[in-house]
Amino acid sequence: MRRGRSSEDLGTGLGLHPHTILSWCRRYDLPVRPAGPNVNHGALYPAEAIPPELRPVLTGSHPWKRLAAFEHLCDHPTLRAAAAVLAINPKTLASYVRRLERELDRQLAHRSDVRRSVTALTDDGHALATTIAAIRSSARTLRSARLHSGVLHDPGEASLP
Repeated sequence: MRRGRSSEDLGTGLGLHPHTILSWCRRYDLPVRPAGPNVNHGALYPAEAIPPELRPVLTGSHPWKRLAAFEHLCDHPTLRAAAAVLAINPKTLASYVRRLERELDRQLAHRSDVRRSVTALTDDGHALATTIAAIRSSARTLRSARLHSGVLHDPGEASLP
């Protein structure tokens, strides 16, 4: 077996169902990650890389999705442009920003007086985006190391941001 291939890929190559591959892996004690959207991805992020002030955000639903979306705000001039790149509704992205502000108890974005739309990130917002980028970078490095160590992936495993 080649390292880092999913059970679905292995099954397709061998003409077997992915669940057959997984049962063989379990029978012969080969390392396999759990499957499904409820997988605890926290184990894939080094605990020491997550600052204590960011930990309240990680208790809600889809925290990394919201944090990754917020990180994109730095790279785009408007919330609408960032939402277009992410292929989500601008109102959804605005709700992510409001929720992060509520969870962190800090203002992360400046808003216009007229429509209350996000116009720019505050210094706290830029600091958060930089922190998110650093954490995601270290997670990608860790994930790459685990891929090369021979850990197989279940076909239903949700992707990391």
